[in-house]
Amino acid sequence: MTLPSFIAAWLGKPCQYDQIVLAECVDLVNQWAVSGLGKPRLWGNACDLLAQANPAVWWRTANGPTNAPAPGAIVCWKGDVTVHGIGPYGHTAICVSADAGWLVTFDQDWPPGSPPGLVVHDYQGVAGWLWPR
Repeated sequence: MTLPSFIAAWLGKPCQYDQIVLAECVDLVNQWAVSGLGKPRLWGNACDLLAQANPAVWWRTANGPTNAPAPGAIVCWKGDVTVHGIGPYGHTAICVSADAGWLVTFDQDWPPGSPPGLVVHDYQGVAGWLWPR
């Protein structure tokens, strides 16, 4: 599934991949990992995904001042209540477009309780991103 078709399928429709907890950011990312990228689901809270992702399956890239994720990359924020209201479990979303200063992502639960939608973010609190091998 392409990124545009994934966005069209899920825009405004809550995604509850694990069928356990309410529709959260990790649910949408796992739906993308499996149906869009053909990879296994990721495990853990959003703030743990970057560190816990299987290196045989995922490239892990740390956020830096001059790099940016590619469209389709899974962006991971640290758990930090001082950064834009991100809670202790962090946040994760799918990159739609990015440069070194801003990124547009397809997010769920941003702001909390929101269905999937397009959001413009700066890089404050971004730990890095995942890309499939």
